[in-house]
Amino acid sequence: MKKGKILWLALPLALAGAVLMGLLRPPTPDPMASVGLLTQPTTLYSVYLDRPEAAWPQEDRQFQAAQLALALDWLEEQAEGYGGSLSLTTQVQDPALAGTALYEGPVGEGTGPLVSDFDAWAREVCGSLAGDSPTEGVGVLFFLPGSGNPYTVVYDSEYPGEYYWEYSVFYQYTLDGSENQWPGPAVLAHEILHLFGAVDLYPGQQAVSRTTAQTIAAAYPREIMVTVRDSSGQVDLTGMDQTLSPFTAWRVGLTGDPAPFEDCPEAAWPPGVWPGGALEE
Repeated sequence: MKKGKILWLALPLALAGAVLMGLLRPPTPDPMASVGLLTQPTTLYSVYLDRPEAAWPQEDRQFQAAQLALALDWLEEQAEGYGGSLSLTTQVQDPALAGTALYEGPVGEGTGPLVSDFDAWAREVCGSLAGDSPTEGVGVLFFLPGSGNPYTVVYDSEYPGEYYWEYSVFYQYTLDGSENQWPGPAVLAHEILHLFGAVDLYPGQQAVSRTTAQTIAAAYPREIMVTVRDSSGQVDLTGMDQTLSPFTAWRVGLTGDPAPFEDCPEAAWPPGVWPGGALEE
């Protein structure tokens, strides 16, 4: 299969010469990789991938940015509920943190660039951002045209040579069978939380034991790592009614411990670090 090609068009970044060293992974990577805790200074850059025959319409980019703003408002509210605050900068706070690029490979119905492609692009973008602000966390939000399921790629210490620069991928529309259904702010918040160490808690996930997931979901059925749909089972594009459980708040650095779930075996994991594999029951 022919590998896709990307041509950077409007990224306001210096991506050559002086920043070459910034593109290299550190010799001893921080176990939290390029994105740390939710309370630590972090920059997330948005990349909108255009197709040769179909660029992102400006109004669609603006709508997606508005969805991101709703997600960030919710994250800020949840952080304040735990006595913390975000230190997160995105295109919402700084429009310069968004750009377009031309992608010439396949997109649609879940088809898109390879993970290795995204890894290379994230390395390029994050390397430049890290060169500008080496003390801050950096990550990328990729937005693709077409339909597909969102996902996030995070660093796993079991594979030290892979994916140090972390990113989330969003398609314009979801694959849930609804025509022209945008993912919604809850999906954006869910995937962004993965970048900071949050793990899935819905049935069938592979990060925590079934017992732990069921315990947390029973106590917090509207936990965002359990469900991204509203209480009626629909995708809400106007707001969010999800909650952030103490377990997830601890995972992303908002609290000092995972109480009342400190007896779960996963409480031994350091926050902000991807656990790397499923646990035994």
